[in-house]
Amino acid sequence: MKFNTELFSKHMRIRIAIFRLKLGDAAKEIGISKATLSRINREIGLPDVETFGKCCKWLETDMTMYFEQA
Repeated sequence: MKFNTELFSKHMRIRIAIFRLKLGDAAKEIGISKATLSRINREIGLPDVETFGKCCKWLETDMTMYFEQA
């Protein structure tokens, strides 16, 4: 399985834009650091499992939608 970083980052950016949140405010809502959220938005590396779980909860999405068959 392959993690779709592009889709995950896109969903994060869309939700931030829809609610017109500043990066720091969104990070606080999610429960992660602003630096971590910035890396996610720029598609730099993979989030750790805990961060990924928090983001999916905030996005109200199923974690499995971000994985593709390789």
